Amino acid sequence: MAQPRLLLIDDEPALAEYLANAAKTSGFDPVITARDEDFRNEFLANPPEMVALDLGMPVDGVELTRFLADRDYRGPVLIVSGFDRRVLES
Repeated sequence: MAQPRLLLIDDEPALAEYLANAAKTSGFDPVITARDEDFRNEFLANPPEMVALDLGMPVDGVELTRFLADRDYRGPVLIVSGFDRRVLES
């Protein structure tokens, strides 16, 4: 049986690899992208069962969640952020 795909976008290679390894341990087949164009193309070509995205990239993670919503994506979305919690709450 095929593993569920996790489509991951992060512009920090070390964090992307860390998250991909954690996903593998949890039974996912991670696909890493670093640019929004690659993320969108991969999503459209082969929709994943789960998405993980970084809020603080050159392309806003909120913009990518709108992209997902506009395409009626109903899978889970894991939002990762390197921002301090106090910044996110303001």
